[in-house]
Amino acid sequence: LEEYGGQKAAEKALEEKYGEMSRHPIVKMSKSLGNVINPDEVVDQYGADTMRLYEMFMGDFEQAAPWQTSAIAGCNRFLDRVWALSDKLVEGEGYRPAIETLMHQTIKKVGADIESLKMNTAIAQLMILVNALYDEGGATRAEYEVLLQLLNPFVPHMTEELWQQMGHTDTLAYHEWPKYDEAKCVEQTIEIAVQVNGKVKARLNVAANIESADAIAAAKAAKVCPAQSLAFADLGKDGGGDAGLHAAAVQAAQGDHILPGGVLLDAPVEHVPGGHKVHPVL
Repeated sequence: LEEYGGQKAAEKALEEKYGEMSRHPIVKMSKSLGNVINPDEVVDQYGADTMRLYEMFMGDFEQAAPWQTSAIAGCNRFLDRVWALSDKLVEGEGYRPAIETLMHQTIKKVGADIESLKMNTAIAQLMILVNALYDEGGATRAEYEVLLQLLNPFVPHMTEELWQQMGHTDTLAYHEWPKYDEAKCVEQTIEIAVQVNGKVKARLNVAANIESADAIAAAKAAKVCPAQSLAFADLGKDGGGDAGLHAAAVQAAQGDHILPGGVLLDAPVEHVPGGHKVHPVL
């Protein structure tokens, strides 16, 4: 704009130079359009691992995705956090109970996503794991080594260096891929939102196979008014409602009265968004 004195003049100059494609907000990289990103410049600024990670994280390989140089910094910050975890190793053998399910889920998902070339979702899962490790105050040696193994296909240079710092003499790229236990991929607890007259009054973490009496007792302990109707909504791990009540919802749609855990209730049920309202059960 400064060069041409205004937006219209700048647009006209760009159109004369690059043609009609200059008016499109997103175009493919092309030497003729002068919009090619030199990867050497990105590598010089952020490093090869960050460049490699961003390219695989920016979107599905089968779909076009816009290049956002500013987003590369986010991938760089993620790798900084992974590196910093090497100084936050905590005492303990194997996986800690609070993180065990997520570890097995991550091993399973990253392996499956790599096989199907879903690199972006595999990296997203690794970011979830790193956040969880920070929430738990750090990582045990076993947890951190598995993280490095899972991250290695995307970030080979940094993970190899960290692997050597952990005392290993073998090459991480040839190390055996970590194994997961299918039974331990299942959440042992779920989050239930307790609603009164459509308003959430409490969120309870309960066993995934909780029975109705125990759910009601937990609601009472949370000081939910017993004179009101209750609605129990199974939010699942991510709050999306996709981790627990699918089968129960089908039964409820057929006329059964269900609470989380698949327990039948002798009470009328009204379907409400995110759960099943029971009138009254206390």
